[in-house]
Amino acid sequence: MLELVNNVKFLHMDSIDCSLLDPYRIEVLGPYVFPMFQNLTHIKLQYVNYNDDWSEVVELLKYCPNLQVIVIDQQPNFYAYVSELSEEEPENWPYTPSFPECILLHLEECYLNDYRGTKGEFQFARHVMQNGRSLKKMTTCSGDFINQQGRLELIEKLSSCTRHSATCELYFELQNRFGSCE
Repeated sequence: MLELVNNVKFLHMDSIDCSLLDPYRIEVLGPYVFPMFQNLTHIKLQYVNYNDDWSEVVELLKYCPNLQVIVIDQQPNFYAYVSELSEEEPENWPYTPSFPECILLHLEECYLNDYRGTKGEFQFARHVMQNGRSLKKMTTCSGDFINQQGRLELIEKLSSCTRHSATCELYFELQNRFGSCE
């Protein structure tokens, strides 16, 4: 089905079965033929994070080599709730050697909505900031499910990350009462 829209510049995916791109699934069952989105510059993705390693998002972005803006709206996962804030320092992220080209070369804006500060979220955000040569804006948006002290810890942890782009600015937003970022 995605083959029909592989020439678009803007794509809003209400949901996608990112498990088709899971490296473990590919290793066992073989690759799913996913179209290359050469012209895609802006994607909005609703993502259910089942395992908190963000491997599916990393794999999806490999098919979007010219992406400039990504908005990830995380959807609640009622089957495997992850902790609000990862206390331990994350180990090396396994996707570093094969990080998507779009993040390295073209990504200008990254929005992570419903940010909780889990290990996978933090590693993804950190790697985007550390490797994004063109990154101008990294925005995280959290809801009131995180108390004020927790938000301060999230801000401090993300603010301590190095940024490859000298023009990258980090923004923190709160979800409004309707659940969207302001």
